Amino acid sequence: MCGIAGYVGEGNRGCLENMIAAIKYRGPDNRGFFSQGNVGLAHARLSIIDLSDQGNQPMFSADKGIAIVFNGEIYNFKELREELVRLGRYSFRSSSDTEAILYLYKEYGEDCFSKLDGMFAIALYDFGEDKLLLARDRLGKKPLYWAKFDSTFIFASEIKAIARHPSFKKRLNLEALNKYFVYNYVPTPSSIFENVYKLGPATLLTWKDGKMSKRKFWTPSGSESKIGFREAVARLGEEIERSTKARLISDVPLGVFLSGGIDSSTVAYYAQKNSMEKVKTF
Repeated sequence: MCGIAGYVGEGNRGCLENMIAAIKYRGPDNRGFFSQGNVGLAHARLSIIDLSDQGNQPMFSADKGIAIVFNGEIYNFKELREELVRLGRYSFRSSSDTEAILYLYKEYGEDCFSKLDGMFAIALYDFGEDKLLLARDRLGKKPLYWAKFDSTFIFASEIKAIARHPSFKKRLNLEALNKYFVYNYVPTPSSIFENVYKLGPATLLTWKDGKMSKRKFWTPSGSESKIGFREAVARLGEEIERSTKARLISDVPLGVFLSGGIDSSTVAYYAQKNSMEKVKTF
């Protein structure tokens, strides 16, 4: 878990420091800031892949044309990185999944997000195009909020970071409050505050020249299969094992939370099956 925050519009380094301080528990290993002109990016890092300083964020492309702050993990980043290396146009300074996203965007533009298999909340600034891109993973596992107050666009992993920006105006969203009493939560895209929104799953938001656009970059296929029960059970086992194995990529110790249910027990089984060391459980 990491924390990201930033703005396009009014703001400065002190503003970024105040925002990221509100969610510092999300990333105790390092804090990084970038503030230039009307653009600010901040990151609180929990180191999982590439523990060196080369993995710190905000991270920039070699030509300084693109900057990124990113919370999450990309499970297929090694395959994507190899794909980019084969093109012969990119050299990597780190072994992080963050850098793979940078050059994936440089190669494929906005289409790059559909290639990512993982859990992520990404903020990427393209200085050449003078635009901010926000992207959230396919099923919305990682939180990402955005807000607009006057001409300033703000984003963060949590609302409390957005609330630290001086442009934030604390007004209760009464429609969202009604929905909370009906559903016991506030449905996406609303939040409990006016002008603050959740970015939906598998959604790419672009902010350019004071205008916002959103589009879906992934939808489930939902295709029907004619296989029988035994084959379905076998295929389910293969898919759970493949998914679990992909999530074991880490440069720090990892473990499995056990609830006593069949789901966590199944994950623990496949994790141990694909680990050379004893998997810690809690």
